[in-house]
Amino acid sequence: MRIYIAGAWSEQHQRARPMMQACREAGIEVAYDWTVVEGDICACGCERDCHKAGKGACIWGEKGGGCGCELFRGVGVGGDHDLPGVVRLQHAIAESAAIRYAEIFWLLAAHDHGSVGAWVELGMALARASDNKLATDGTAGQPHVIVSGPKHERTIFTDLASAKFHSDQEALAFILRRHAASAQPRVVQVFSCPGGCPPGECDTKGPGVETEHSSSVSCSKCGQAAIDRAMWEGP
Repeated sequence: MRIYIAGAWSEQHQRARPMMQACREAGIEVAYDWTVVEGDICACGCERDCHKAGKGACIWGEKGGGCGCELFRGVGVGGDHDLPGVVRLQHAIAESAAIRYAEIFWLLAAHDHGSVGAWVELGMALARASDNKLATDGTAGQPHVIVSGPKHERTIFTDLASAKFHSDQEALAFILRRHAASAQPRVVQVFSCPGGCPPGECDTKGPGVETEHSSSVSCSKCGQAAIDRAMWEGP
């Protein structure tokens, strides 16, 4: 299972990073990690130089300035507009491709009014899911869109998501259950021709190949009744 986790850059240490780590530990592939590059601004708002070399503690905390962070937590240069044009394009292409590649899109709805990029990514994921909708039974296609956080209803468009949760932990538990269920082996009905007809020349689609035919089907080439048997199919 592949997942893309979107969220606010300024909240990455409290939300995106822990959720990505939890998914990795469960064996879920993170399609793209946009948190790997840290800038020179800490989540406390102070620059990197304000944090002691080696120890990491912010000097403003010692001076009573109200900063309570013990370690430098880089949150970038302050916004997408400060990135060089080539870097902006590289990130946009990579993240857009990852959204198309993911089976689950998870938006950690930002607590503030920022994180414009994450909401744009939500729109991309919803559009892709809509385009992939199966006309036969109305089942929503990939990616499965999940939104979490106290502000998960900031826009009416989150109602198009597959699931919404008030907390990230609730959403994580849902995703882990889904992943565990998809990893369980299951029994499928498989019909094979006792005459060993090559694939494509038999109604059963060849030995060992799953088919939708009933157990009463006979091979159109040799006339023998197909063998109905159960087979374990892994994840």
